[in-house]
Amino acid sequence: MSGSEEVKAVCKFLLGVFMLVICFCLSFQNHKPKCYITDLFVPALNTYTNISSATRANTFIFFDLKLENVMPFNGLRYNNVNLTFSYNYGTGERSALFIPIARHTVPGFYQGMRKTAHKRDVTTTHGVPWGRLCGSFQWVDGRFSGGFGYYC
Repeated sequence: MSGSEEVKAVCKFLLGVFMLVICFCLSFQNHKPKCYITDLFVPALNTYTNISSATRANTFIFFDLKLENVMPFNGLRYNNVNLTFSYNYGTGERSALFIPIARHTVPGFYQGMRKTAHKRDVTTTHGVPWGRLCGSFQWVDGRFSGGFGYYC
């Protein structure tokens, strides 16, 4: 083996080691997943149609939870995802008084790298004065879409 062949072999080896180190470091790069509620429907708040006692008795919340895995090289395994829906009943100085009206658990699951998961489900509410709440709206169809996003 001549000197130049040995240099080429050493350079190839070092380049291979360098590439492995880069890939190894990138595989441990962590980013928090993005978490959104993209659709929320509360039938008891639907005053667009004729209000009936059946509508008020419907104490469900329908939601679409969107989870985005933004990590380019890793999948995620979620434990149970716990959601709490709250109602802000405060005014004035007490504007940040929230009471939980529903709790829901989404069972754990695996999400592949750079994948988006939608978990659509329904939960039952408790302790909400729907009649008083609906009286404060001029027109509501009970559906909210889009901007309920936060990082998990």
